[in-house]
Amino acid sequence: MSEHEKLMTKIVKPLSRGQITIPIEFRKKLGIGSNTILNLVLKVNITDSPTSIHYFD
Repeated sequence: MSEHEKLMTKIVKPLSRGQITIPIEFRKKLGIGSNTILNLVLKVNITDSPTSIHYFD
């Protein structure tokens, strides 16, 4: 990543049927509207790992 690039990150949780909501900040930045068709591509880096959330009582 170059020094001029900025990553936008947001943790999202899938709904019960596996759907996820694209955060409004992302939709605005990408110009995604109600009639936008998306082509999703998954790029995996071997060093990536899922985010885990731990709850403590």
